[in-house]
Amino acid sequence: MIAQFALFVLALQTPAQMTVPPGTKLPPYTFILSVGEQRGRSHCYVCESIEKPVVILFAPARDPNKESKSDEGWTSVEVTQIAKFMDGELAKRGTLASWLTFCSPKQEDLDGPIVRWADKAALRRLPVGTFEDAQGPPAYRLDGKGLIYAVIAKDGKIEKVLSLKQGEEAKGLESALTIELDRIAPVPPKEKSPPKETKTGSTPESKPVAKPESAGSPKKPS
Repeated sequence: MIAQFALFVLALQTPAQMTVPPGTKLPPYTFILSVGEQRGRSHCYVCESIEKPVVILFAPARDPNKESKSDEGWTSVEVTQIAKFMDGELAKRGTLASWLTFCSPKQEDLDGPIVRWADKAALRRLPVGTFEDAQGPPAYRLDGKGLIYAVIAKDGKIEKVLSLKQGEEAKGLESALTIELDRIAPVPPKEKSPPKETKTGSTPESKPVAKPESAGSPKKPS
C-alpha cells in the first residue's frame, strides 16, 4: 500500500504534457474574476506575481446549464478539495501567490455558480475566475485530460506541472504540492516568544521595632 502511494506521488510529479517546458518564462494571461478583490474584472495575476513563488491551478469546467442535478455538477469534489488546500496554504506561506482558473467558454454562466461554490467551500484567500476557453490559456497547452493542473513557478519561470486525472485521489496531489511548496515557499519558523517575567511581590516595608526600655531607665514624663 505504501509503495503504491509512493509511486502515485512520483507519477504526480512528472510534468504534464505541455508545450511550455520547465525553465520557460511563465506566460502571462488575463481571466475574469468571480471571487477575490478583482471580482468582475479581467486581471493578470502572473504580471503582478512574477517575482514570487507561484502555484497556478487550472481546472476544466463543465457547462453549468447541462448539470442541473447539482449546483456544483460543473466541477468535481477533487477540485474543491485542492482549492481548499491551497486556500489554507496561502494563510501559512506569506510569500506565496496562488489562484484558480476555471477553463470554459461559459464565463457568464459560471460566475454565479463559482461564487456560491467558493462560499460553500469557505475560500477566503484564493482568487477564482474563468478563462474563456475550454483548453485554458493557449500558451500553457493543457492536454485536457486532467481534473486539475498545478503549475509550479519561481522567479518567473515554470519549474514543474502537476496534474490530477480521473480516478486519482486528491490527497496524492496534496502531498506532491506540499513537497513543492516547502521547496519554493517554506513556512516561516514561528518566532519564539520572550520568556515571561515573573512578577515578584513587593516586600512590605519593615517597620522600626521599638526597643524595650531597660528596667533602670527613667520614664519620660507624659
